[in-house]
Amino acid sequence: MKQFSEEWAGLPAQGGMTKERVLVVDDEPVFLRLVVAFLRRLGFEALDANSLHDGLQTLAQTPVDLVLCDLQLGDGSGMTLLEKVRDQYLDLPVVMISGTANMDDVTRALRLGASDVLLKPINELAMIEYAVESALERYRLQRENRRLSEELEAAHVELELNLRMLEESKLAGREIQQQLLPEQCFRWHEFTLRYQVFSATEIADQFIDYVALDERYLAVLVGRFSQAGTNSAFLSVLLKSLFNQPLKQYRPGEPSVLLNPGPLLDYLNIELLKSQLEQPVRAQYFLLDREKHRLHYGNAGYQPSAQLSGIALEPGQAPLGMFEWSRYQEQQLDFPKHRQLLAANRPMDWPWPLSPGRKLSSQLKLPEEGGRDDDLLLLGLFHGD
Repeated sequence: MKQFSEEWAGLPAQGGMTKERVLVVDDEPVFLRLVVAFLRRLGFEALDANSLHDGLQTLAQTPVDLVLCDLQLGDGSGMTLLEKVRDQYLDLPVVMISGTANMDDVTRALRLGASDVLLKPINELAMIEYAVESALERYRLQRENRRLSEELEAAHVELELNLRMLEESKLAGREIQQQLLPEQCFRWHEFTLRYQVFSATEIADQFIDYVALDERYLAVLVGRFSQAGTNSAFLSVLLKSLFNQPLKQYRPGEPSVLLNPGPLLDYLNIELLKSQLEQPVRAQYFLLDREKHRLHYGNAGYQPSAQLSGIALEPGQAPLGMFEWSRYQEQQLDFPKHRQLLAANRPMDWPWPLSPGRKLSSQLKLPEEGGRDDDLLLLGLFHGD
């Protein structure tokens, strides 16, 4: 092997980080020793095998990044190793070395997937360096492309899963909201309560609940969330649960926050702050005293304010769930017969008087659900026919 200087043999590797691992398979001891030494000098981790058997065994036991293999080995053909690599290790680069100029062997090796074929005698070590570096660069690009492709595929699968879960969440959220909504028309003694909720999305940003506390009091809570979506469904459940707590404890004739709009809104504000959702809730609370024909109400940032027979109620204070120091005030108005309390989540041109026997939307000549591009809540409380 006069084409190589044996000064390469035994030289230490260059400083710096070790590069990829290369397996060199050749049955010529001097050539094998010199190539391994040269690759180590370049910084590669070079392994040697002097037969097809040893090469296959090393390949099976030790992961490598490239194989440099002679076509003609003492115990078999390098083609066998190339075929094994292609069968078991996919795109692992293999550079073949041929001691003959047989173009059939070269063509066959390339067809089997060899990265390159070098012909002996190799007079310049730079030829080996170039072939190894080029093959490894293509290998790096292939691995990177595969990694990116797998990441994109995983991201696509995750996106589809998230979209499916989101769609299921929306459907579940809408179903939950629908289950939480009370009857749209409620007749209580000489009073009639009507409401309608229209949603431009699967889940509305509106909340309403009402309950006759006893024969004297009717309580109505209206809420609006900062944004529609799955969080709105969760907030609906939370607000319903918070409203139910004092309802469970209510006893006619005994003190209760339900009989005082200010303290009730204070209570809801503190509980929403405890939830740490950081989602403001705009709310109005109405308490109708049937015995005194009196309306008590409190407003927590709900705009516009409700109207009592054309008279606007006092505007609201800060939304719930925003500030611990917020304290809410109670307002009172007489609610004699033929008065009407009307409320909406946006300014409305109310045609006074409205009929308690008909849908509010039809009297306002508004499109029914499905024909709107925004969320809308309409509420009417009527004293008498």
